[in-house]
Amino acid sequence: MSFLRWQDRRNSVIAPCVHCLLLRVRGWNVCWSSSQLKTLAGHLYLSAASFSKIPRRSGKGCQDILCSDIEATCCWLGRDQVYSIFQSQVHTNDINEMNTPNEQLPILICGAGITGPVLAYWLHRGGRKVVILERAESLRTAGQQIDIRGPAIDVVRLMGIEPTVRKATVPEKGAVIVDDEGKEWARFDADPKAETFTAEYEIVRTDLVQILYDQTKSIVDYIFGDYVEKMEEKEDRVSILLANRQEWMDFSLVIGADGLGSRTRRLAFGEDNDAFHSLGQFISYYTIPNPKPEEDHWATFYSYAGRRNVLVRPNQRGEMAICFSIRPKDREDARRYAKAEDKKAVTREIFGDMKWKVKELLEGLDQTENFYCHEIAQIRLKSWSKGRVALAGCPSPISGMGTTVGILTAYVLAGEIIANADHADAFRLYEDKLRAYVENAQSTPNIKVLPNTTIADLVHPESRWGVSIFRSLLYLINKSGVIYLLAKFGAHLGSLGKGFQLPTYQFEVVSQRNE
Repeated sequence: MSFLRWQDRRNSVIAPCVHCLLLRVRGWNVCWSSSQLKTLAGHLYLSAASFSKIPRRSGKGCQDILCSDIEATCCWLGRDQVYSIFQSQVHTNDINEMNTPNEQLPILICGAGITGPVLAYWLHRGGRKVVILERAESLRTAGQQIDIRGPAIDVVRLMGIEPTVRKATVPEKGAVIVDDEGKEWARFDADPKAETFTAEYEIVRTDLVQILYDQTKSIVDYIFGDYVEKMEEKEDRVSILLANRQEWMDFSLVIGADGLGSRTRRLAFGEDNDAFHSLGQFISYYTIPNPKPEEDHWATFYSYAGRRNVLVRPNQRGEMAICFSIRPKDREDARRYAKAEDKKAVTREIFGDMKWKVKELLEGLDQTENFYCHEIAQIRLKSWSKGRVALAGCPSPISGMGTTVGILTAYVLAGEIIANADHADAFRLYEDKLRAYVENAQSTPNIKVLPNTTIADLVHPESRWGVSIFRSLLYLINKSGVIYLLAKFGAHLGSLGKGFQLPTYQFEVVSQRNE
């Protein structure tokens, strides 16, 4: 270890200001843990409050601790004393086996939704440079209400954004079941202590995406309006060609967090038709202005013959989020609907004869600017990685745990990349830790709540008789307190949260900015 510089801007013995302390171990980064930094603070008699404000910045081959703006009363230490402090505190085991984070190629993440920024945050916390590539020209604003459950809440807390997320949550009081005339058949209150339809952390997807972007925009390089056209893997890197810029870039790893239709997956794994599993469901999403924003926020669910339903959820933005869903007898119809040229016209055609206030809701299609629709499917791969490319994110849009799974895959993948020098080991351990959890989440739509009836079947009755049975069943559950169906579904979601122990990783190196 060599002590390179100790510079004091002031000659005052009473209140010197530490300007720069630069330590280096044979050209490798020194990764200071919080306990090591506190040790320095203690020897310099810095207050905890003052020391916590010291910004840290990684430079090439070194770790700077800059305190030029911190006033602190301390006893002056000579060079030998400072050398002795750090010689006893820095853990040098395996330090020569570490790669200097700033000398490594950056990691590319494809997708700036939820999984991508969470992954980028934790990789940055581990000292890695990150680039997020997003095909859209800006953050995608379309999206429905989503929830965060189980261990993903812990990840949000560790990121320091839990208060911001909680403040942005939707004040939904629960869910109401109505019939053709709007008559209420059942009402289920939200319960933050139980796994109900409305979770404790219900948030509009747009708001969560914005929060994550704000958390990472100063530490991660974002590229909007472009995507990977070609990908060539080499021994120590992956070269990608940006489609619009026609520019080649090199990355140490490439992570696909770009959703169900992931281009990253297709480029790295090829067109594997066996991996795509359609659930035979077509969904249309959009928002319209809420004519009565002052009323209590209750989600309203209405089902109709022909395996169709609609869910309306008011939010605090003065909007009503609309979700139309159909499970046609022929699963291929779901794909045909999704590929139609005029998807709004298809939505009107499919749901136009429904009653309640569906006609009014469909009229909103003319004004909405964030309409989108898609076929519901799952991706089931034998391996989540290939070479230097790995995938992260939600494996099933209607698992009830999509956002939670996306956040967890991001956190665990980042942790394993930081903890393992070999990317192959990191990818293997990442998958080992999460595969069972993810497969359990994917099984949610197929949970049987009645003989030969899954959750997805139950909420998409085929006949008027089936609709009547569904409403009557929910009426009895609501009035009698017999909560068999809800308890079974809730127990499944609860088991997902309780059955996974969030790993602990040492995200030690923190950079001010990827430069």
